[in-house]
Amino acid sequence: MTFLEAFASLGTKAKRHMIDDARRNAPRRPGLYPIYVDRAGAMPLPFSSALKHRKTRLLYVGTASKSLYDRLVRQDLRQRGASTFFAE
Repeated sequence: MTFLEAFASLGTKAKRHMIDDARRNAPRRPGLYPIYVDRAGAMPLPFSSALKHRKTRLLYVGTASKSLYDRLVRQDLRQRGASTFFAE
């Protein structure tokens, strides 16, 4: 699968997991991962407006060069180390 094919597949009805399930389901291999919101309206302006305009709930696409588990769960969700998703 090419990068473009992988990126396009993120918008399909692929199985999505809640944050609580990520630690059990995130594989320990490299790959891409999307982060979605449940409702675009739950985000503050201007983010909610941009999501509604684009008709998506996709917030972020990340890449893990070594481990999806380490990058998504440890860095992005648990903030253990540098993360570009939850930057202050």
